[in-house]
Amino acid sequence: MEPGQRLSELEFAILNHDPNLDFPAIDVPTAAGGSKGMPTPATLGTPTPIPRAMSTLVGRQADIEDIVNVVGSSPVTTLVGVGGCGKTRLAWAVAERLAPTFSDGVFVTDLTAVTDSREVEVRVSESLGIADGPGSPTRRIATALEQHRVLLLLDNCEHVLDSTAELVTTIANAATGCTILLTSREALQIPGEAVRPVRPLSLPSNDQLDVTELAKSESVQLFVDRACLVAPGFKLDAANAAAVSDVVRHLDGMPLALELAAARVRTLPPEDLATRLHDRLRLLDLSHRTSTARQQTLRATIDWSYDLLSPSEKDAFCQFAVFSGGWSLEASEKVCAPENPSDDVYELVDRLVGKSLVASEAPETSVRFRMLEVIREYALEKLDETNARFAVEQRHAAWYCEYAKECAVGLSQRRSAPWLGRVEAERDNLLAATVWLLDNDQPADGVAIIETLTEFWLRRGRWNEARVWLIRGLGAIDAHPEKVEGGVAGRLMAALASVYIELGEDTSAQQWAAAAIEQFEDRDMGPEAASAKCLLGRTYRASGEWDQADRLASEALHQFRESGDTHGTAIALRDLGILARWRGDNPRARTLLEEGLALFREASRTSKGSGRTHLHAREHSEVLTELGVVAGHEGDFEGAEGFLAEGLDLASQRGNVVGMTESLVALGSLIFQRGDFERAAMILGATQRLCERNDTVLPHAVEAERVVLSQSLREALDPQKLAAALESGAALRSTDQVVDLASAQSAPPPTPTVS
Repeated sequence: MEPGQRLSELEFAILNHDPNLDFPAIDVPTAAGGSKGMPTPATLGTPTPIPRAMSTLVGRQADIEDIVNVVGSSPVTTLVGVGGCGKTRLAWAVAERLAPTFSDGVFVTDLTAVTDSREVEVRVSESLGIADGPGSPTRRIATALEQHRVLLLLDNCEHVLDSTAELVTTIANAATGCTILLTSREALQIPGEAVRPVRPLSLPSNDQLDVTELAKSESVQLFVDRACLVAPGFKLDAANAAAVSDVVRHLDGMPLALELAAARVRTLPPEDLATRLHDRLRLLDLSHRTSTARQQTLRATIDWSYDLLSPSEKDAFCQFAVFSGGWSLEASEKVCAPENPSDDVYELVDRLVGKSLVASEAPETSVRFRMLEVIREYALEKLDETNARFAVEQRHAAWYCEYAKECAVGLSQRRSAPWLGRVEAERDNLLAATVWLLDNDQPADGVAIIETLTEFWLRRGRWNEARVWLIRGLGAIDAHPEKVEGGVAGRLMAALASVYIELGEDTSAQQWAAAAIEQFEDRDMGPEAASAKCLLGRTYRASGEWDQADRLASEALHQFRESGDTHGTAIALRDLGILARWRGDNPRARTLLEEGLALFREASRTSKGSGRTHLHAREHSEVLTELGVVAGHEGDFEGAEGFLAEGLDLASQRGNVVGMTESLVALGSLIFQRGDFERAAMILGATQRLCERNDTVLPHAVEAERVVLSQSLREALDPQKLAAALESGAALRSTDQVVDLASAQSAPPPTPTVS
């Protein structure tokens, strides 16, 4: 088509740079006092006043500094996190810090009440004070902000993400002086967006009950601060420290949950509050008149997020709640069965992470996922409403039963530390599966998991946990003996005897060892009965009945040799060697222990053991430790250190913390005898930290030796040197560093030798 007359005239004007096409010019004063022509800037309204904080902001200073730096270098920054984690409060704190750097002010738009995505641009336009006019609100907003330096805060965007993303992209591209800060439960996912997760507040460690140390926890600080507002005079003290620690840990450090719980202190002391946390959602159903409806109770806050999920996401969200203590991607794919078979489980996990309902963690090995406990409780309620909980928990139990079998094979290997780590990572899920199996009349599978966990407990020194679950397993066998293979009860009894030995409860140990012998002999299980005799002999050795101990170990040795059980023979020789050392017969002890060590090495090299006949906690490394002690008594310090270092290294390969601590205490005592007091103290410090990191309780006998070494060091070193050496040893973070310290060259023995 040929252009009309008006279009031809416009073309002619453009080609000739007709000044009538320019924007109208106005005089604006310049720095030199003159004026120059420039376009008329669009008018903005009054900036949003920063509200006065009604309560203190606790534990976010590092976050504020980080976000301030990010906002200064990025046009768009989104704070993401689960509902109730404190995103809005943090965003206001950041805006307050940055306000002086934005010459045209801070403008805030709360999108909570927006119900139609088309309203987003209208609400933002209103908050900016932009008059209505021709064209789309988005275009008018971008034009108005082009020549202004402002901080635009868009709060609570998760339910209108698409329209918010479109508006923000347009503004960011057109208005270079405008910086945008958003809060949402998931990111916009637009180019140039910087995302900063808002995590819950820091928690105290499980065993931290010292009031001064407990008060350093951010979650404790917030709880105490808010409790003081409703209960004047409230304070953290030794009487309520344990209860406050329980409360904040059970609430995962979520600010909203902590504030709602603290509000209960006016009628419930922390001790009572802690006992009621089994029903968190009802306990925290407490509204503030000035809060938005979705933040008046914890349930309403989570409802807001749940209602925004698609049907597939809701389905996966509820199913993931059956996991305890986190889960792996592999586990989620085995347990989650989406209603729509075409749904990819990984994609569902990823989307729930993006929506802040599932958290991702990256430990040393692989990524794991978890839910905050209050969210998990909510999801389980939703799962119950669908009547799908039994089926999901059944899949969960079946998967962890197979997982336990795989770990049992891995734990039998020489270098099994990684397998112990896998058990540690899934310990809560394994126990949850055990409970489900035992409660649903499947004792064989439930007890199989307990047997795998027993090896973990014995290597980690978790004696009381082992005792509870072994007794529970035996109770399940008693209830359904026909459903469990005959030797299982005997193995659990033998394991329980081992636990009582390490706890120093000799009478209980004797009872369970004798019961195990009876179980095995009734079923004509000779090697197993011989192994239980060794256990019974150890209980008599600990109680000072050495003749009985010698008789039982000798009987077991004879039975093992007759059956050709190399591993069992090595165990009996070890027990006889330890007994000989206790009796002061070092030459006999060395002979027996060296023969036992050779057989352990042969069994390890040829895998010539007897399956689950024996408990494998620290047999091989214990022989090396005993040989080190014997060599030290004989004055062979170099040989002693060699044996002890080898035992430490072997225990380390197996992830056997109890074996490592046994070797370290013996090595520390030997190095003390050689006069190297500060290195001995470093080893003691490393031992104590190793136990703390792994929640390890030392065996009764090893603890007695540790106490003797500690007392000797206090007498040999001045307090400052002792404290410095202990701290230096405790600072060693890796097992390799501890092994290197233990293997370092010692000073020559002084004369006379310190006893």
